[in-house]
Amino acid sequence: MYTTSSSIWFIVFRLDSLIKKKMHPFTETIPNDLVATIVARVASSSLADLFNLKQTCKSLYGFGEDDLVYKQVSMEKFPDLPWTLPAQAAFFLQRCQETENPEALFRLGMVEYFSHGQVELGRAFLARAVCFGHIAASYVLGIILLCTDRQSILEGMELLKSVQRFNKVSKIRIKNILAKMWKNHFIVPEGSICSDPNCNKNKRMSNKGWTLEDDNNEEDIDCDACRCDEQVRLFYKILRGS
Repeated sequence: MYTTSSSIWFIVFRLDSLIKKKMHPFTETIPNDLVATIVARVASSSLADLFNLKQTCKSLYGFGEDDLVYKQVSMEKFPDLPWTLPAQAAFFLQRCQETENPEALFRLGMVEYFSHGQVELGRAFLARAVCFGHIAASYVLGIILLCTDRQSILEGMELLKSVQRFNKVSKIRIKNILAKMWKNHFIVPEGSICSDPNCNKNKRMSNKGWTLEDDNNEEDIDCDACRCDEQVRLFYKILRGS
């Protein structure tokens, strides 16, 4: 039995074979929508695989330029903050942004919010990435909402709760991006989210920088508001580079 990845590549191989053998007109062999979906799945796994696929024939190259492909293409090997790019790479990034690739929207939102200081624009890009289920964007926007005003706290808490089990991965990803960025806008915690005097929110506060072990502290916190206070504190340390 084929895995998902190997099944896709088997279909791609068969498509290429049919084209080269000229057994049937390509568009009459397999519906265009299905071919576009297959190519998009290849792109979502690997940018290099997409590049190789587009070199196989003119028809597949055309499908590789479909908006759906750019929306789903993996940006894992693409620089997080490409300040200077050759024309072809710049075109690729622009297409990803225009087709609302979630990772491209997340990166753009981070740059606009924290580097360019375009707060509303940055929030809009992050919110759009959240709509497509981007985990790191959900984490960052959740933190931003917690630090914006009292009316946004509940929405911020819900966002953080929705990605709670991915917090460690999200913070590593965010820390790597912020470390490469010239920051002109900072999130400053204005006060405690939890107002319950019986909570032990000060039990584990320390002056050390964020480490992977900090996420284990959450396991000892029963209060959702206190969990958010802890996440804001840790994010603030990441942002300040401490």
